[in-house]
Amino acid sequence: MTFHLATNLGSAAGSRGRTPAAAFVLATAATTWMALAQAMAAPLPAGWTGNGSAGQFNAADGVVGLPPTSGPYQWVVSNGGPDGGGALPLGAPGGESSGTTALSPFFSAQPGDEFRAWFTYLSSAPFPLSDYVWAALYTSGGVFDRYLFLAQGSSIPGAGMPAIGTGVSTAANAYVTEGVTPMFSPLGAHGCYDGQCGQSPWVETSYVFTVAGDFQVRFGASDIGLADYFPVGLAMALPAAGPGLAVPPGGADAVPVPEPTTLGLLGAGLIGLAALRKRRPR
Repeated sequence: MTFHLATNLGSAAGSRGRTPAAAFVLATAATTWMALAQAMAAPLPAGWTGNGSAGQFNAADGVVGLPPTSGPYQWVVSNGGPDGGGALPLGAPGGESSGTTALSPFFSAQPGDEFRAWFTYLSSAPFPLSDYVWAALYTSGGVFDRYLFLAQGSSIPGAGMPAIGTGVSTAANAYVTEGVTPMFSPLGAHGCYDGQCGQSPWVETSYVFTVAGDFQVRFGASDIGLADYFPVGLAMALPAAGPGLAVPPGGADAVPVPEPTTLGLLGAGLIGLAALRKRRPR
């Protein structure tokens, strides 16, 4: 969207006799305006890691509104990730091409403590395709424990996907709204193929720990077959830390930090507009 807007403004400027430099400045200003219209993006919170396209938003972005926590949310998308990135840690399917996995820091839990999170799934893929997203709990030492969330095609958890872990409460066979173009900026300029794409609502997931220990959340998004062609994405929102809750840092009580590149883009646009004003004939 940003690219087409900038191109159209540049063409209009050229048709009115402006110099290429002026057209470039107008295009830069348009890009800046679009960037500011989006949410302030940020990297993953301190202590988190990712192997592909992952980050955090502090506000709504495209069709993804604020979660019930009203706080920041972390995200992963399959496009731009390495080969094999984002693949399921255990169970079917197979044939993954590219994707992303993000890992939280380890956090401590006691028996009776509750993990709680909200997930929203976005797909630009035709529903017969098998691209998917997932989230899982790991124990200390990086040992897989159980799946917290799974989605593929038009449903949660998706046909042919592994089972949600024992004791996990989440949506079963939830319907994904079809025909909603997943206008989520990390997915890039990917449209809705033949109306077969969609987005889930924010789905609440919870699990009550039965043993004490240190745990970690990992979540991923994976393409199958054609890499980056019809990407999928997953966003996760965590509640604020509180009594009886065991969640990693990065929840609703986290202090949002805007991404420096967004501020830099604003500065570039303002400098360009200032330069254009100075060069305008009196």
